[in-house]
Amino acid sequence: MAGNSRRRGAVRKAGTKKGPTVGSGGVRRRGLEGRGATPPAHMRPGHPAAKRAAKATRKPAKPTDETEIVLGRNPVLECLRAEAPASALYVALGAEADERMTESVTLAADRGIPILEVPRTDLDRMSSNG
Repeated sequence: MAGNSRRRGAVRKAGTKKGPTVGSGGVRRRGLEGRGATPPAHMRPGHPAAKRAAKATRKPAKPTDETEIVLGRNPVLECLRAEAPASALYVALGAEADERMTESVTLAADRGIPILEVPRTDLDRMSSNG
């Protein structure tokens, strides 16, 4: 194997490439521009610091004037016990009174919350899945 011991594989022969081979990415006219300095972490897309910075600049949600409806004996009782703001207590006509309903009506009356007896169909209409 005389003369073939330094086989080079797929390597370009020196002097076959047009223009400079180092630094510019090719011929000056078509040269590559540098990318510049690495930006700070908060300016790099996808970087955790950038996500934190974007989160900090977001506007907080505006409070809405929409009313919230609490349905069910236990949730209503817990809200009344916690003294959550309430505008009215709706009770279904003919609903079976138990300890929870009695306590809810008592707490609402003590706080001056109007207690309204309405048909069950009206309560179903108030709920989103009724």
